[in-house]
Amino acid sequence: MTDIATLNDMQAARRARLRLLSTSVRYVLLFAVGLVMLYPLIWLVGASFKTNSEIFSGAGFIPENPTLDCYIRGWETSTPYTFGRFFWNSFLIILPKVVGTAISCTMAAYAFALLFKVRGRDYLWVMAAAMASYMIARFAGEHWGSPTGVFLSAMLLTAAGLIFK
Repeated sequence: MTDIATLNDMQAARRARLRLLSTSVRYVLLFAVGLVMLYPLIWLVGASFKTNSEIFSGAGFIPENPTLDCYIRGWETSTPYTFGRFFWNSFLIILPKVVGTAISCTMAAYAFALLFKVRGRDYLWVMAAAMASYMIARFAGEHWGSPTGVFLSAMLLTAAGLIFK
């Protein structure tokens, strides 16, 4: 009986060693693939602190003479506006859009979930999507040239995207 117990212990130890080896090989492979996938991102960050001549001289990602000139020149544009102004404009457009979408989607979800319990209500999503796409096409066609039309068209597209999900 001790021979069987010893044999079972040896087989269990062998399985444990194989499991450890399999796990180790798996993690080494995952780490290697992760490095291969992250290297371009690391190189991009390093290259952002290099001069143009240093970027094309080698594949290393640590700059010899770090500089912030790329970031300084990147904020300047050929127009009187800077990227700070572009970011502020984006914020002014996105904030009301996010608030409006959250409020309208909350009301629509409440209506569909609790108030609107009829047979075939799932098919109404198809009708709502068709109506939304028609409204967007009509509105964009009539008001696309004005800044308000562009803003409202973007809001309608967002609402349609929520319906199409």
